[in-house]
Amino acid sequence: MASRGVVPIKPGCGGAELVVLNLAKSLARSGHQVTLVADAAGGLIDPVDGLRVVPVRNSWIAAIERLPAGFGGFLGWLLRHLVGNVAVAAKVRQQLHADGTYDVVHTHGNLSTVLIARSCSVPLVYTEHDATPWRCRYRSRCEHLIRKLIYAVVNGSAFRVADKVVANFDEHVDDIRNGWKVRDKVSLIRNGTDVDIFRPLKPGISQIKKDYGFDRYCLFVGSLTARKSPDLLLRAIAECESLACVVAGDGPMRRKLIRQAQVLGIGDRVAFLGNVRPSELGQIYAEADMLVLPSVSETSSLVVLEAMACGIPVLASNTGGLPSLVKDWETGFLLKPGDVGQLVMGMRFLSGDAGLRQRMGENGRNRVLSAFPWKQIAGDYAALYRSLGGVEERSDVIVLDEPIDVTVATAEESTLRSAS
Repeated sequence: MASRGVVPIKPGCGGAELVVLNLAKSLARSGHQVTLVADAAGGLIDPVDGLRVVPVRNSWIAAIERLPAGFGGFLGWLLRHLVGNVAVAAKVRQQLHADGTYDVVHTHGNLSTVLIARSCSVPLVYTEHDATPWRCRYRSRCEHLIRKLIYAVVNGSAFRVADKVVANFDEHVDDIRNGWKVRDKVSLIRNGTDVDIFRPLKPGISQIKKDYGFDRYCLFVGSLTARKSPDLLLRAIAECESLACVVAGDGPMRRKLIRQAQVLGIGDRVAFLGNVRPSELGQIYAEADMLVLPSVSETSSLVVLEAMACGIPVLASNTGGLPSLVKDWETGFLLKPGDVGQLVMGMRFLSGDAGLRQRMGENGRNRVLSAFPWKQIAGDYAALYRSLGGVEERSDVIVLDEPIDVTVATAEESTLRSAS
């Protein structure tokens, strides 16, 4: 199993990293032998029988992490993906050469998939973690154009060289099949979540209330980047006088957001927690009135699944794969991306109706329990591996690592393929 290597697997890492990690753990616990190639410097990978971790950290990755915070924008994103994917591909090819006993290779980075396929003699599975740029909105026209070009060239090449391609939501499957003429290759397997860590909690002493004095609050979880639009959330909080906000996550916008909160006069109603470990994040979810996700681009968001597993409603942008998770009036509300007015209306409406919040939270919890536990998702991946032939009920899997968020990712996405 190969991750993208873009960010270390640590609290606050991206969803793709967490997917890779959780999948790898789930596959190992079900009896498979999994080799996970990833940037494992973040301390989230606990020992699991059957799971071996091969780190990819090198001087180039370390140098990028030392760049100033202001370099964390789109240019920094491009550089991290380039270096991370190349480093993972080199480590995987080295691993395959040293130990040729794997049944399948499962990759999660676009460029690393293309590079690995050149020397891989076993089936290769690629999970696409990004919605097509044509389905998302971005806050810069230049970024939108560059993302379209990269997706068409690099991601499109990964679709063609892989033996199987996994998409995370229904429209994603159609986009890949129709856009790159790989209809027979593409399968739908959704992301999952840990329903034991993320669950409703009984009333008790709130750590947030103890530390910050908030009786009630909305919650933002994710990287503090323009794509996630936390600045729009702060503008909405300024118009919701009775609502506080907790921000769990870190990123290049952190200092700007703290200044923005002070300028808006809401500094006493916003708490910036930084990155939070999954084991501590569950309680913060469960005590919130709602999760607010104003992103302009998302695929199959892990934080939405975590919030629903904890029994709270979700206010999210109607973009990418979010409509496949959030059901209007059932588990939350979908809003126009970038529309602060709609965000304010949704937050006011939900915060004023405790009965609706409870019903939506219960619906979300039931939906996650029925379709999104990691054990179930790992079983779907194992079945996909076996469909490629030569893979027994218990088989060796290589998992390549890619950038991760503060949620744990999948370990069954490890399928390697040869391209001649």
